[in-house]
Amino acid sequence: MVQNKPEWEVKVTDTNSCEFMNIKLSCTGFKSVTTIESSVLSKADNGCLLNNGHGLFYQGSFAFKYVWDTRYDFKIIDATIACS
Repeated sequence: MVQNKPEWEVKVTDTNSCEFMNIKLSCTGFKSVTTIESSVLSKADNGCLLNNGHGLFYQGSFAFKYVWDTRYDFKIIDATIACS
């Protein structure tokens, strides 16, 4: 708990044999009482760019935490996929 609000963790995991880059998440109305570094999650057009657009490799993951009254239901709305 931070400022009497729960802390939530968001984890994006790649379970495919492809690399996912430029992952954009829905984030309309998203709020956090703690600061989230722009290199982790930054506003981009109609969503939020995850990890500065850097890729997630096979079985890789990326996580961040935020603090708010309720859980926010992030959805991937766009990404670049590269398979070898």
